[in-house]
Amino acid sequence: MRKIGGLMFGLVVLAGPVQAQKPDVLPPTAVPALPTTKPPPLGVLPPVVQTPPPPPGRATPPTPPIVQVPTPPIVQAPTPAPGGATPAPQPPIVLAPPPPDEPPAIRRLRTLFPPDAQMTYRTATVVDEASQRVRLEGVTVRRPDGTVTFDEVMVEGQTEDGVREADLRSINVSTNAVQVSIARLRIIGLGVRRPAGATRPQPEDVALDRMSIEGLRVDSGNDGVFTLGDLSIEDLGRGRRTRVRLEGLAGERIGAGGNAFGLASAALSGVDIATVIQQMRGGGQPQPQTGRLELVAQGFTFSEGGRASGSVDSLRVHSDTDPTQSGTGQVAVRGLRFDGIPQVATIIRQLGYQSLAADITLDATFQATGGMLGVPAFVVSVPEYGRLTFSAELDRFVPGSGAADIMTNARLIGLALRYRDEGLLARAIRAQALEQRITEAQLREQLIGMARGAASGPALATLRDPVERFLRGQATELEFSVRPPQPLLMGAMSSAPPRDAGDAQRRFGLTATAR
Repeated sequence: MRKIGGLMFGLVVLAGPVQAQKPDVLPPTAVPALPTTKPPPLGVLPPVVQTPPPPPGRATPPTPPIVQVPTPPIVQAPTPAPGGATPAPQPPIVLAPPPPDEPPAIRRLRTLFPPDAQMTYRTATVVDEASQRVRLEGVTVRRPDGTVTFDEVMVEGQTEDGVREADLRSINVSTNAVQVSIARLRIIGLGVRRPAGATRPQPEDVALDRMSIEGLRVDSGNDGVFTLGDLSIEDLGRGRRTRVRLEGLAGERIGAGGNAFGLASAALSGVDIATVIQQMRGGGQPQPQTGRLELVAQGFTFSEGGRASGSVDSLRVHSDTDPTQSGTGQVAVRGLRFDGIPQVATIIRQLGYQSLAADITLDATFQATGGMLGVPAFVVSVPEYGRLTFSAELDRFVPGSGAADIMTNARLIGLALRYRDEGLLARAIRAQALEQRITEAQLREQLIGMARGAASGPALATLRDPVERFLRGQATELEFSVRPPQPLLMGAMSSAPPRDAGDAQRRFGLTATAR
């Protein structure tokens, strides 16, 4: 049964911030016998439960057994030594063993906890022996690094490697640095696999049909307070496409000027999370997975010092990948705002704007044959400011490659950068002209002169003329494109940069267009 030792406790306590404080596991032989009830007040004997006899002539109906546990010995706190000397360390409290008549289903429940966990309870009821359905009230689980209490625990269908269903209510976790409370935790279809020779299960060994958490609050002192309304995880396990959904996530860092964030909702589907965890825990990069992946998040906000500084209306990510690792993907961000940041707010006010809200979209395709990576459009669009579009095409690209490998192996086939002005250029020229105390026409001529200096000579007129038209306001869209005569190693662009615009035009096939 210890194949899943620590899982129930770990799901509640050791996952997340509490896991960082996990002590070394004590050997099973060092664990004393466990009590199963809290002691009565000093001097008060435990109550004696007497069952009245049945009325004459009437059969006694079957009643689920109520287990009451003998009181463990009470250990008094040591008296301080005279003169303020530090008393010697006291031996650990020796707890009374479980009652000899404790039902097997409850004894089996004890094995679901780690060897160094000590469980006590106020009452325990075997609701149904056939389905091993048990209910415990007033449960306390102690470990060297903290204590967990449950108002009520309902467990059904215990097996050698898990449980069919568990329902835990009013959970409170206390450690030296973190306090956690959960209104309700439900687990359905829990199983844990332990590889041969493993001392304890790893996260990727856990399989779940469903787990839900309601009313989570994590208080880590100055590091922050985090709350979560609802979280559900379905189909967790290696080889399974996991679905995760959360609502009402919020956090506040008390010791950093009141920085806070909030997330209304998020949903993820199509990822084998257990396999990803295994790959990352082994120090490797998560490998691309086949099928469809989707992520949707809505209502992200960030504030500093009690003042809203940024927000995102929505984020959507999806990809489709076939067994050859070829596929397509898209990222879309809507309503990205940073105008609450003082530095950004100052700039947009100087330009005559009142706010800034951007939409960002990235489309990508990949063909495993030849490593063809295409970015048809990476677009940043800000209404009343402008629209910036980037596109590129590479070959010999390997998914998951680091920057060094991309620069060494990948080749550039072509790229383009296009900007369509929607009022930003005119506002920027007006603000700069006021600062320099010159006319807007004079500032435009200064900028045109700089462009002529960078691309002088008749051969570069194809670059210079579109730029001049755009700066004069005769065109609202300016595009630069690179199309080298043959695919060019990415590293060559930085190791041997062009000497001037003319050299760049010849080597990279650089062109400019104004519309």
